Amino acid sequence: MKSVKSGITWLVVALIGAFAFGMLALSRGEHVNAVWLVIAAIACYSIAYRFYSLFIAKKVFELDDRRMTPAGAPQ
Repeated sequence: MKSVKSGITWLVVALIGAFAFGMLALSRGEHVNAVWLVIAAIACYSIAYRFYSLFIAKKVFELDDRRMTPAGAPQ
């Protein structure tokens, strides 16, 4: 249930970002409101932060939740 809710949330963020980018791309000869640029940037950055950081953590650094940290090591 939690993964479904998370997936729907990220889908909504992606759709809002796509709509904002569409408003930026399709406004020919008109003044573009800066709010669309801010919304598109926030959506893009949040999606990149969520999914690209997950990729880096799992594939590049190979982080493991079961590995003990130096702070938790016995003295």
